[in-house]
Amino acid sequence: MNYPIDEKYAWKIPSKPLNLVDIPLVNNDEHLYYHFYLKQIDVEKFIQGNPFFEWLAENYKFSCGLIKMEPNKIYDWHIDVGKTKTNRGVCINALVTPSPSFVLFTDNLNNLMSHGGEEFQTDIVPFTYDLNEIYLFNTSKAHSVYNFEKERLLFSVEFELDYPLLTYERIKNKIKTEFLNE
Repeated sequence: MNYPIDEKYAWKIPSKPLNLVDIPLVNNDEHLYYHFYLKQIDVEKFIQGNPFFEWLAENYKFSCGLIKMEPNKIYDWHIDVGKTKTNRGVCINALVTPSPSFVLFTDNLNNLMSHGGEEFQTDIVPFTYDLNEIYLFNTSKAHSVYNFEKERLLFSVEFELDYPLLTYERIKNKIKTEFLNE
C-alpha cells in the first residue's frame, strides 16, 4: 500500500533515483549505528555524476551509509532532537530494497507516551517510500518504522550540522530555491 505524505513530514526530492548496485561502499564492514547495522558509503565516489548530490556536497558536509533493518522489526516512536543522543533535525533517505515497510509520523507523541492518563490512541500519518526515490525526512517530528518479512536497506545521509543550525524547513527551502530554481 502506498501512502502519500504531507510535506511537513517528508518531501520527495525531484532528482535522479538511486540504484543499489551503483552505491560505492567504503568496505563491507557493518557497525552498530543507533540500533541498526550500517555500511559506510564512499561519499566522494557516490556523488560523482549525480547532480543533486554534487550540489549537496558543495553546500553541506555530510556522510552517508546503508542502514539495515532485520525482518519483522519495529523501531519505536522517537524524535531525533532533544533528549536523544543526537540533534539530527533532518536527513535524506531512500529505500533501496523492495522490503514491505512503512513509517508512521505523529504530532501527538505525548499522547502515546503518557500511559498514566487515558490516552492510548492518537492520530498518525503513514508514509511509504517509493523505491530508490530520495526524500528529505523531518526527524524533528515523532516517527516510528515498521518492517515486515524482508531485510530493509535504507540509504541515509547524515549532515555534519545539527539542529537547530540545520532544520528540515531550511534545507528544503534551499533545495527548492537554489538547486531546483523555484
